[in-house]
Amino acid sequence: MKSNRFLVATAISCVGILSGFDVGTWNYIYIMESFTRYFSTSSSNGEISSYLTLSSVIGAIIGYVIVLILGDKIGRQRTMFIGSCIFIIGSIVKCISPRNYLIFISGYFINELALGCLAVITPIFIAEIAPHKTRGRYIFYYFILAFLGNVLGNITGSILSHYEKIGRFAPNSNLGWKLAIIIEIIMAIIVTIIVFFIPKSPRWLCANKKDEQAVEVISKLHNSTALDSEVQEEFNSIKDEAAFNRSSSFSGLFSSLVGRRTFIVILMCVFQEIIGVNEVYYVLAQMKDEIGFKDIIYKLLIYVSTFLGLMIGIFFIDKVGRKLSLVIGSCLMMIILFITFIFAVKHDESRQNVILAILGCFLYAICYHFSWCYIPVIYATEVFPYRVRVKGVALSFILGAIFSFVISLISNTLVINFGTKILLVYGGICLVVTIISKLFFIESKNIKLEDMDNEFSRK
Repeated sequence: MKSNRFLVATAISCVGILSGFDVGTWNYIYIMESFTRYFSTSSSNGEISSYLTLSSVIGAIIGYVIVLILGDKIGRQRTMFIGSCIFIIGSIVKCISPRNYLIFISGYFINELALGCLAVITPIFIAEIAPHKTRGRYIFYYFILAFLGNVLGNITGSILSHYEKIGRFAPNSNLGWKLAIIIEIIMAIIVTIIVFFIPKSPRWLCANKKDEQAVEVISKLHNSTALDSEVQEEFNSIKDEAAFNRSSSFSGLFSSLVGRRTFIVILMCVFQEIIGVNEVYYVLAQMKDEIGFKDIIYKLLIYVSTFLGLMIGIFFIDKVGRKLSLVIGSCLMMIILFITFIFAVKHDESRQNVILAILGCFLYAICYHFSWCYIPVIYATEVFPYRVRVKGVALSFILGAIFSFVISLISNTLVINFGTKILLVYGGICLVVTIISKLFFIESKNIKLEDMDNEFSRK
């Protein structure tokens, strides 16, 4: 019989569309003439941008903390449902906001809080229902839908912005930016309905002594009956781990059995932010301006490189594995950065050098997206035992947000001070990351969640 796991995982992955769409539309909303007029601000005014950046970081971190509280207590499905409802509330606040952009930003803050919550719990949920041999691919589908949501958001924002510029909306109308948010609300309602009907995680059910419901969910996921041998085998495996893993103390992340996994996940969070993706995109933006790249072509190439990275990642993740994908990714990024530097440093000699340097930056982006952009999240969702899984993943997101914020504050300064030599600096960092990943990381592909303790104890 055909399993229902893929169908359920795809339904859960629809949550990713909200995140991508929200980011995509916002790229256009805050520079729309109707928006700047309504809130008596300017698209060139950095004040609202600063508030938004701060509210985004703080909101997301609070969302991660909420998952720490709710993820184990009320379960994955209910946490996702609450997160989706909170997102709708935030979008409504933005849409009906009076002429005070601080109220609008409060709605944006609520959105980011909800998205932070969903970003942690959704991949955990997928990991807990996916077959162990294709678990990585299932979680990658969530990231693909987030990417498609971003593309859809950018297309929607671009169309509405264009319509506003050519006068398709009534004079002094606020329909342009509000329509983008209304579409967002409709999408969020659809996603919330989907989340309401998805089953609860069988691992959460077993951990909360709801064995009958757990068997029923596993049976539905297998599209079989409770008496099926595979259903019983999976149920017994989950039940045995649940009996051993009911405790969920945060200190368990640093126990002798789990501490090494926590250290590896923290390293991944650090490496994910320090291998230079922000700086490479900054250099790329400077060089495309030198040769007059049209913005639409630039954005299209960004999308293509991201999509190619995702497709390669789906192919690699369960065949090559997490560890080797990261090693290959950072090694290729190192080589690409060194070669790109050769052309970038001579960018003023010929147009060809600039084009080759830009090509190198896009190749770097492809390598980043099939490896370090998403695999650290996938790894965190699967290596921790049930008792600390939510806490371990939430910790990785919290640290990632902090590191990302710090890097964003200094990246422009680094590029200005180092110029194209920054490519050499990050090429060297990628070399160090490659060596450490090869020597200290432990593979987790094709291993059942309940067998991770045994796998790590042997290494």
